[in-house]
Amino acid sequence: MPTCIFCDNELTAATKPEHILLSALGGRKTSRWVICSQHNQTFGNTIDAAVADQVAVLRNQLQLESGTGNAPPGLGRRQAGDETIKINSDGTPELVGKPFTLTPLGEGRFNLHISVNSAEELSSYIPHIAAQMKTTEERVREQLMAADATVVSRRPGTVHFHTPFGGAKECKSFLKSCLVLWATLVGNVEVKSTPYRAARDEIVTAADNDQTELPSSPKVKLDSRPLPQLDMLKERYGEFFNLIYIRSDDTGRVVGHFTLYNIISWQMVLAENGGSHNRKIALIANPLDPGIWSDRIAEELDIDMSWLNSPDFEVSRSHARLSAAIGKAQHDGMMREIGRISDAVFLKYGFAGDDPITDPALTQAISSEIAHRVAYHIRGIPYTEVVSGAELLTGKSDPKGP
Repeated sequence: MPTCIFCDNELTAATKPEHILLSALGGRKTSRWVICSQHNQTFGNTIDAAVADQVAVLRNQLQLESGTGNAPPGLGRRQAGDETIKINSDGTPELVGKPFTLTPLGEGRFNLHISVNSAEELSSYIPHIAAQMKTTEERVREQLMAADATVVSRRPGTVHFHTPFGGAKECKSFLKSCLVLWATLVGNVEVKSTPYRAARDEIVTAADNDQTELPSSPKVKLDSRPLPQLDMLKERYGEFFNLIYIRSDDTGRVVGHFTLYNIISWQMVLAENGGSHNRKIALIANPLDPGIWSDRIAEELDIDMSWLNSPDFEVSRSHARLSAAIGKAQHDGMMREIGRISDAVFLKYGFAGDDPITDPALTQAISSEIAHRVAYHIRGIPYTEVVSGAELLTGKSDPKGP
């Protein structure tokens, strides 16, 4: 019976599966036969969680699902100029604050200010509005239906994100991924042997240490060089692939190379000598489409030991790749917002999905409003319109047009 590479716990079919490349990075390949459930949980709550937290902004902005199909993470409260917003898992911003405020005007009259994203959300607050006005929900609906309202759609202020990559705990998670993948090739007995002790100890120490800053490791070095056969990798696995590549030489020196989103990489020394000779294995995944991955890419990708043994880091190279990722995120975010604006305008005129529009005048009206609202959004100008109570409650206008 195999045992865990970090302890003597036996591994069985009931062992919790370990994601070799973290699920947060789009990894799907798992193994029950390298790490025990206890260490899986320990690492998951510490060094792996540090990686997941660090890539949360990029995952949200690029809309990257996990390897298990979970939605991108939301980003919680963020300062956007003078306002506080939260960014939902679909990348949409949402104002944080009271959804409505009532200002008494005397003689049973109120000024109602509402901050919601949809007619459905407004309807959910009507019971609370009625309670504060000390009237019935039906009466609130009647008053809303009889009133006019001003609706303002606008972009939030600028949100500043801090996007570091790497760090003591995070790099130990990458080192662990390399060890686990290597163990699937050479076996647990070898990876539990003396040549790999230093690498194993660094991983366990990082998981057991609550400090954010840990001593730097001579076994982990930054690398910003473009990978060999980069064009092939991008064509098949996307612009922002994640890659683990491990190789040994004829002395048993084992070196791993961990590439994160094709932005930055790290050289990882698993064993200085004494490992299996002249073997290689790799795992690659496309986080933009986690269904595209391969654990046989080493059969096509040949990175020699001289390249692996010569890491070189220039911050400008990684900055350029990070800028490309941010540029894609901004473009995709704009396309999603244009889609939301289009959907809202079609719904306003009573259309949804692929409903046909046969009236040329109505087609022109819808197209003009979409173009107008998109132009306002791109320029950061609030878009204001006066709507009836019926439109406010249903999100629709007269389907015959304005």
